[in-house]
Amino acid sequence: MELKLRDILNAKPSIEQLLSLSPAPIASVAFIIARNARKISQALVSFDKTQKALLIKYGEQTKDGYVVPDDKIEAFKSEMEDLLDQVTNVDIETIAYAQLEESDQRRTNFEIPAMALYSAWFMFEGIEDGPTPPEEENEDA
Repeated sequence: MELKLRDILNAKPSIEQLLSLSPAPIASVAFIIARNARKISQALVSFDKTQKALLIKYGEQTKDGYVVPDDKIEAFKSEMEDLLDQVTNVDIETIAYAQLEESDQRRTNFEIPAMALYSAWFMFEGIEDGPTPPEEENEDA
């Protein structure tokens, strides 16, 4: 599945939340979530290296890490935006609605938080597109 790095990064906290659901989903759903989480982590390794290279390029090292000075912040932001818009191919296995229903029937109080469905949209069948970017939401108003 082709995903923008931005979508992957936005989904990472929700995927971590899915890994610690209580009660846990049925084993097959838990397995898919865990496998997808591993693949997402692998996809972010290159992003992390590139982001660090940009911080070194534009930033100044301090005792706490790197700080990008005001005169270089626009160039840094521009390159970061380009990086976040990069598309990468991640072998994501989707979770069918029927599997969620089965988890709901077999596990008392099972629930996937709405924010996890929203930000990790690519992991669930039937959710074809990710969240609408803010600029597109405003155009419809």
